[in-house]
Amino acid sequence: MLNKTQVTKPSAATKFKTLFQHKLITSLLILSFSAIASADATPTEEPSSPPINQPSQIELPIITVHCGDLLTKSARIGNDLNCPEITESAIYVVGNHIFIDGRGHSISAPNARNGLFANGSEISITGFRVNGLVKGNGILAYDCPELSLFENNFSNNQNGIMLYAEHTKMKKVWVVDNEANHNSLFGIKTAFDGQGIIERPRITNNDFKNSGSYALSVEASSYEINFTEMNQMNFSKGGIFLQGGDFYLHDFTLVKEEIKNVQIFIANAHSVTVKNVDLSTNYSHQTSDEAIGLDLYRAQKFDIFRLKTAHNDVGLKLETEEQVPSSGRVRCSLFADNFTAGIMVSSYDQTPYGAILFDNDKFKEPPFSRNVFIQEGTVADPKFVSETDCNDHSF
Repeated sequence: MLNKTQVTKPSAATKFKTLFQHKLITSLLILSFSAIASADATPTEEPSSPPINQPSQIELPIITVHCGDLLTKSARIGNDLNCPEITESAIYVVGNHIFIDGRGHSISAPNARNGLFANGSEISITGFRVNGLVKGNGILAYDCPELSLFENNFSNNQNGIMLYAEHTKMKKVWVVDNEANHNSLFGIKTAFDGQGIIERPRITNNDFKNSGSYALSVEASSYEINFTEMNQMNFSKGGIFLQGGDFYLHDFTLVKEEIKNVQIFIANAHSVTVKNVDLSTNYSHQTSDEAIGLDLYRAQKFDIFRLKTAHNDVGLKLETEEQVPSSGRVRCSLFADNFTAGIMVSSYDQTPYGAILFDNDKFKEPPFSRNVFIQEGTVADPKFVSETDCNDHSF
């Protein structure tokens, strides 16, 4: 179902092997639910606040749930669940206009694919504790055009939160104030395929610390990250992975997050815009050549302004192959004390780069490092100019 082209060159394949394995896992998780009808609602406007469908607590009944139950109406949960025999989902929430309050109750289903499975529009889920799914998701939300997940605990699973669109546009998605830490793969992962699409999910103030892969993995048609959209990612192997859309990153820093390897990795993007972002690291045990501030792989267009990267192995890494002539500009940026290079430019199959412009960037690299390193066999002819007034704050 998730037929993504796998990178075949050794240098790129190593980087993406885990990614595509996870794509396959996502496909298997969705397959058993393909018979569930998808919601028809397709929002046309982005909400200014979370679309939480929360009836009066007095109106909601407190119900007793059992392993494998299907919930189609709003309710408050009245008991914990222990479901060692469940291999699919412990609870199904299917329908429209549903609010489920877990009231702090736990779901234990160590052999399940999902603790919670949600499908429908205007679904809100809060107050659950779903932990210990070593090969599953705390929650899988499948084809949910309007979704709110807030104040849940989805920690110590394979994935904390999985959002997947196959037949609908998931446009009004809010994931706020959840704990999803110590998951062996992702704190949160979003993906889409077929006719589905995920557009600008709002993922903010969540705890994704100590993720085994990336803390936050977002495949979306568009996505914005700024200081109001920040999440905790401390000690995760990777920070943020973005794929496949138009991405705007501005006005934030990851300096205090202590990401072990790649801080932000963006793959196959239509466009990437970066403004006023600090991806320096204070992580004190860098032993991997994957310690990169910002890694752009096959980005069609990029515009980077006032990026700062320090104390990484590579500050900014540009990569391409498979006939994507990546092009863009880097302006008024600072690269300091990076071990191998401030900027590295690579092509794995001699795909030529488009126009690359370095404009008034500053380099303070150590003597054994390089300011700009173009790897052997790479076809690129970057221009170094001084056109942008870096003191002009009107940008």
